[in-house]
Amino acid sequence: MWRRIRRGVRDAAVRLTLVGASLATLLIVGEIVCRLFFPDTRLRYVNDPEALYHLAPNQVGTTELASGLPAPPARINQLGLRGADSDATRPRILVLGDSFAFGAGVGDDETFSARVDQWFGGSVSVVNGGHPGYGIFQMAATLRRVGENLRPRLVIVVLWQGDFLRQPPDAAERARFMHRQRLSQIVKTSVLGTHLYRRLERLMAKTGQDSLVFRVGEGGKQAQASAQTVRESHLRGMRADLPRLLAMHEEARRYGRGLLLVLWPKEDFASLPEAERGLAQDLTVGLEDFARQHSIPFISVQAAMRRIASKKQLLIPNDWHPTPFAHCLAAEQIAQKLNDLDFPLVRSAGCGAGSSTAILPVDG
Repeated sequence: MWRRIRRGVRDAAVRLTLVGASLATLLIVGEIVCRLFFPDTRLRYVNDPEALYHLAPNQVGTTELASGLPAPPARINQLGLRGADSDATRPRILVLGDSFAFGAGVGDDETFSARVDQWFGGSVSVVNGGHPGYGIFQMAATLRRVGENLRPRLVIVVLWQGDFLRQPPDAAERARFMHRQRLSQIVKTSVLGTHLYRRLERLMAKTGQDSLVFRVGEGGKQAQASAQTVRESHLRGMRADLPRLLAMHEEARRYGRGLLLVLWPKEDFASLPEAERGLAQDLTVGLEDFARQHSIPFISVQAAMRRIASKKQLLIPNDWHPTPFAHCLAAEQIAQKLNDLDFPLVRSAGCGAGSSTAILPVDG
């Protein structure tokens, strides 16, 4: 009897060993195949104690659009910012913002930062410090992280209206976020593990469990909220962020003129839920009053977007990020303001037919 038991245990151990060896071989082969034929091209992020995360330096990678398609490759420099390393011999302007400022879905030379940089003709270097998913507290952390290195003459803060919904997490939320990020970074040391992890992310997002996975997201989903709730949450977020913007202005004045605030509202840019009608005006008035009180220059790109009849020109298909044309329109508005602030352009700004410098169809 004991002999049969020992034989059974030995046979089971052999089978388990064979299964384990087969599984290990399968994983090794899968990892080799992925590294050779299906490399991970997505941008990498690193942990940041203040901003939660920022782009890993010295890489070239892509982001994923809402359609599931990859965006054009983005070059990340040694400071973890988009674009080539800036020329230290030229005065610098630093642009801060979220995925709109980063330029999700467009090439390195198609972002509004790159356009303005081109129009300066080498006299000024415009540095793109945008990061997908960032709120104002994270933009402030970026200024503290790179300000001394860049010493920008001006800091342009581009505010998509959803940024006001991205408020700093409390200690418990921050700890959970960091824990999820560390787990994802361990998994992503393997290319095969990375591909499996990305599929898990999509599955959890579809089942409403995306909070369990570390993601660089846009946040602020309030599709079912009432107009009053939407308005109050945005205005409450703006009031919380105004002291942060003022602190950023004082920080930026150590190097130059301080801030230029640029508001990019959803109204006249993309399809607008009924609950968000009039929100752009509320945010514009609030930011204008704040900017006037503290002598901070302010513009909104809403008027430029309003003049384009077809919003298909402004939005990437099956996505809600700006097209290269929309980036160019924003660049025109920013360039005009920079001229007013004594940052003259060497080349004339223009986006061709349909731009704000041409005769435009009026969006009725």
